[in-house]
Amino acid sequence: MPSNFVVLIVDHHPGLLTVLSAFVESMPRVRVLSTCDFGRAAVWIAAEKRIDLVLASVWLRGDFNGLHVAELAVATHSEAAVVMMSSTGRSSIQGLSDKHAFIRKPFGVQELMEQFDDAFIRLHKISPV
Repeated sequence: MPSNFVVLIVDHHPGLLTVLSAFVESMPRVRVLSTCDFGRAAVWIAAEKRIDLVLASVWLRGDFNGLHVAELAVATHSEAAVVMMSSTGRSSIQGLSDKHAFIRKPFGVQELMEQFDDAFIRLHKISPV
């Protein structure tokens, strides 16, 4: 069992990246590998580093969106969990897979914890927080 559950956070809002990173880092045995506000940087990191969970906004600046990041992360790390975020509803996002968890912005701490707990349980990496 890995000593830490490794998370990549991707969003185009720097303030949200800061808040999400602090929240995730406060969890026991969980660490943030990186935060990115551009899809291209996240794609590079996902290809090079071990990732257990990707928490990504669907909409990003640049030529790679959150769906691209998620697909590459899962292709590279077959057991990686994905939680996609967007202020638009799930049904209006073309290409969003049912295999990825989805959380609508704005969301609360409880909703985010439920998504992480589900990912922890599914991956059998660590007990729910």
